[in-house]
Amino acid sequence: MVTGAGSVYSVTPPAAPGGAWTFNQLYEFSCNEDDSCPNGSEPSAAPVIRSNGVLYGTASNGGLGEPSVAYGVIFSLTPPVAPGGAWSEQTLYEFHNENDGTSPTQVIMTRNGVIYGIANDWFTGGRLGGGIFAFQP
Repeated sequence: MVTGAGSVYSVTPPAAPGGAWTFNQLYEFSCNEDDSCPNGSEPSAAPVIRSNGVLYGTASNGGLGEPSVAYGVIFSLTPPVAPGGAWSEQTLYEFHNENDGTSPTQVIMTRNGVIYGIANDWFTGGRLGGGIFAFQP
């Protein structure tokens, strides 16, 4: 595995003014030696958080397809059961560049859990442009 495909992190302010902020890496995306990134790579915007602590976000590249046809993913990160444990990543959806677009970014989530986001490139009807997607986890 090759690391360096992006990460999700938190930054906590100091308890007292002037103190140091605390950086905590929650999850690091990684790729295989053949440049495939099955869980995604290059997270591109801040994730959204549900009341249960689960984070939902997008990575603008990667997915289970061959490296040349991996167009990004929607993922979730579930917090550890015990403090200091590892977060669990799950790929919820993989983009294929046909009717669903590529390079997903910027998501919001409604109260009923629908994720809306932007796909930077969307090829449909012989034209290339951007699009808005909706996804229900």
